[in-house]
Amino acid sequence: MGHMIIDGRKVEFTDEKNVLSVIRKAGINIPTLCYHSEVSTFGACRLCTVEDERGKTFASCSEQPRDGMVIYTNSGRVKKYRKLIVELLLAAHCRDCTTCVKSGECVLQELAHRLGVQTIRFKNTREYHELDTSSPSLVRDPNKCILCGNCVRACEELQGIGALGFAFRGTEAMVMPAFNKKIAETECVNCGQCRVHCPTGAIAIKTHMDEAWEALADPNIRVVAQIAPAVRVAVGDHYGLTKGKSVMGKIVNALHRMGFDEVYDTSFSADLTIMEESAEFLDRIKKGEKLPLLTSCCPAWVKFITDQYKEYIPNLSTCRSPQGMLSAVIKEYFRDPEHAGGKKTVMISIMPCTAKKAEAVRPNSFTDGEQDTDIVITTTELLRMIDNFGLDFATLDPEACDMPFGFGSGGGVIFGVTGGVTEAVLRRLTPDHSKETMHEIAECGVRGDEGIKEFTVPYEGMNLNICVASGLANARIVMERVKNVREFRLSCPSPDTNHYADKPTFPVRLRYYSEDRINPALALPKVSSQNRRYIPMEVIDADVIAGSKLFLIPDISLYHFGVLTSNVHMAWMRTVCGRLKSDYSYASNVVYNTFPWPEPTAQQRQKIEQTAQAILDARALYPDSSLADLYDELTMPPELRKAHHQNDMAVMQAYGFTKGSEAYKSEAACVAELMQRYQKLCEEQK
Repeated sequence: MGHMIIDGRKVEFTDEKNVLSVIRKAGINIPTLCYHSEVSTFGACRLCTVEDERGKTFASCSEQPRDGMVIYTNSGRVKKYRKLIVELLLAAHCRDCTTCVKSGECVLQELAHRLGVQTIRFKNTREYHELDTSSPSLVRDPNKCILCGNCVRACEELQGIGALGFAFRGTEAMVMPAFNKKIAETECVNCGQCRVHCPTGAIAIKTHMDEAWEALADPNIRVVAQIAPAVRVAVGDHYGLTKGKSVMGKIVNALHRMGFDEVYDTSFSADLTIMEESAEFLDRIKKGEKLPLLTSCCPAWVKFITDQYKEYIPNLSTCRSPQGMLSAVIKEYFRDPEHAGGKKTVMISIMPCTAKKAEAVRPNSFTDGEQDTDIVITTTELLRMIDNFGLDFATLDPEACDMPFGFGSGGGVIFGVTGGVTEAVLRRLTPDHSKETMHEIAECGVRGDEGIKEFTVPYEGMNLNICVASGLANARIVMERVKNVREFRLSCPSPDTNHYADKPTFPVRLRYYSEDRINPALALPKVSSQNRRYIPMEVIDADVIAGSKLFLIPDISLYHFGVLTSNVHMAWMRTVCGRLKSDYSYASNVVYNTFPWPEPTAQQRQKIEQTAQAILDARALYPDSSLADLYDELTMPPELRKAHHQNDMAVMQAYGFTKGSEAYKSEAACVAELMQRYQKLCEEQK
C-alpha cells in the first residue's frame, strides 16, 4: 500500500498494476486507445501520457505505481502531446467518418472531438488497401487501422487463436493475417473479439440489416424472428433501462411494429437442446463410446475444435445449437400448406455473437439443401434497426411472444453464461426437480466465468466427471490435457493401458510411466532438513531430467502443487514420514499415497491455484537464491512467507478447516482429522 499525488490530490493505491489504474481510481478518465485491462499492456498509442514533478513524461499504462509519486495528468505539455498524437493518427486514417459503420461509436472520433482537433496539418501518404469481406461475420478495413494492436492481443491472449499479427515496419506497418491471407483462409473462429476491442471501424460486423429490411417489405414473405436470451438484457442496458433487467416484451413489440409476422423465444429450442444433449450424453455413457462428450452452443468453439483438434470431431455433440434447432423446426412447421398460407418463410435470428452468422451458413445448418437460418442479426444491428425505424424503445409496452414457440422452461436463459448448458443438463438429469434442488444446482459453481472448473456429479451409482472451460484459450488447455493423456496411454507398452486411450478422461491406475514426459512435473527431495517448515518443491519442465535423490510427480497442476506445499500436507508428512537421522525422509508409499486429498468446490480449487501461482511468483523475485536459501526459516523472504500463508488458508478452507474448528487450531488436531479421513478411505476400499 502506498500513495501518490495526482493533480495535487493524495490518492492511495494497493494492488493496482499501473499508474493508469490509480489515476482512474482517482476519478480522472484520461484517454487511451490501446489499453484494455483484459489483455497485456502494449503502450502503443501514448495517449495516456502523464508528467511527473521532474518534467518527465511517460505512458501511465506501462508504469508501475510507486509510493510518493507526483503526477500531473492534464498539464499544458501533456495536452499538447495528446492532441498531436490524435492529429497524426487522423492524418494516416480513412476520412469517411460520416458513412463509417462505427460513426458515433468510434473512440478515435470521440477523442478528436474531446481534444479539440479541428484541422489536420499532415498529408495522408498511406496506400489504399482493399477491404477483406471474405468472413461471413466480419469486415476488415485496413485503411481504418491505427495499429493499436488490440485485435492482435485479443485474438492471441483471450482466444488463443492468433489469426492476426503485425507485418512490415515503420510507415508500412500493418495488421493482417499471416502471408496477407484473407481472414476466411485463417483459423479465425468468427468470435468477434477483435471487433469488440477495435476502437475504430477497422474490424466491423458484416451487417445483414438491408436483407432484413427487404424481407420485411415483401408482402409475399413471412418474416419470423427468434430472440436469444442474452439480447433481452443488452438492449435494455443500451437504452438506459434498469440494468440487468430483461426487456423481452419491449423487443417483441418493437419487432412487431417493424413488420415481423411472428416473434419466438430461442429459450424454447434451448429446452430441445437440453433434452437432446442429455439423452446423447447418457447414451454415450451407457455404451462407453465417443467420450469425453464435447459440447457447446457457441459456433466459435465448435469451429475451434473442428479446425485444430480434428481427431476429436467424433466426440462433438451431434445436437444443433438452439438457433439451429428452432430455425429447423419453424421451417418444417411452415412447409405444411396448412400453415404456410402461400408465403415464403424467412427466418431471422437475433443473436449476441457474430459467430452465429458463420453458423447459419455451415453445411450442417441446411435441411434438404435449404438454409434453415436465413439471416442473423446481432444485438448491435438490432439497436440500429430500432433507431432507424424511429421507435422510442423506452416507452414501448411489453408484448408476449407468438405461439406455439414463444415459451420456454427458463433453462435456456442461462445458456449465454459459461457452464449454462452443463447446468441445464444437470437440472434435467436430477430426479428431484424441487425448488430447493434447483437452487442447490445453481449454487454448485457450474456457471461462471472462472477459467477452468472441474467437478464430479453422482448419477445412478456413477460418478460423472465434468470440466467447464471459459474462453477458447482455456478450452485449448483442456483439449491439450485430453490429447496428452490419450497420446501417453497409446505410447505405453501395456495393452491394458492402450485400451484406455479412447477414454482419456477415464481415470485408471497405470503400471508404466514413460520418461518421455510432456507436461510439467513436481520434484521434491527424498530427504529434507527438519528445520524447514516447508519441504522445498519445484515445478520442472518436461525437458528436465530429475536425479535419483528426487521424487517426481508427473503431470502436475497448480492445484496439486498448492495442496502438496501446504501446511496440511506438511503436517501429514511430519507425522507419518520416516527419518534419516533427524531429517524428514519422504516416501511415496508412506506419505504421498496415503495422503487424503480435499474435495474442493470450483471456487476453492481456483483459489488454491491462485495462491500456488503466488508462491512461484514470490520465488521469482529472488532469481539468485536457491530453494535451500528461500526455505531457510531464518532467511525466508517475507513475500514468500506471506504467499505460503495465503496458500495454507486456501487449502485449509478446501478441507473445511475453518477458523474456530479444532483442525484449524493446532497441527495435531489437523493430523487427527486427516487420520479419520484416511481410515474412512481404507474402509471404502474394502
